[in-house]
Amino acid sequence: GGAAVGAAVFGGGAEVPAQATVLALEPQDPSLAGTVTAAFTPGEPGIYLQGSGLEPLPEDQVYELWVIEGETPAAAVCVRPGDDGSVFGFADNEVTGSEVLAVTVEPSSCSDAPTTPPIWAAQVATA
Repeated sequence: GGAAVGAAVFGGGAEVPAQATVLALEPQDPSLAGTVTAAFTPGEPGIYLQGSGLEPLPEDQVYELWVIEGETPAAAVCVRPGDDGSVFGFADNEVTGSEVLAVTVEPSSCSDAPTTPPIWAAQVATA
């Protein structure tokens, strides 16, 4: 699968643009631990994924961010939580304003299409 862009990054370190839209992804299960946000500038390439307090995953699994336009998911970035439950990743995908951003649990090789239902998701609504 070559559709995944980026690599697992532990912790922060990158500057999110000041004009970026920050979107909180909603847990799809109320018992889910952690928070996940995505920051992007509509119409420009680049999505920053940040999470904290996330559950650790087995060695053969990662969290994968998807940009879903209609029924078509595009793989964005795969991340693995650090020991403190934090993740940070960057993808070159462009968000225009009508997509759904979703995070699934995928094999560590990263998937070309989601293999599990989203565990965090949010509709992009740009003003």
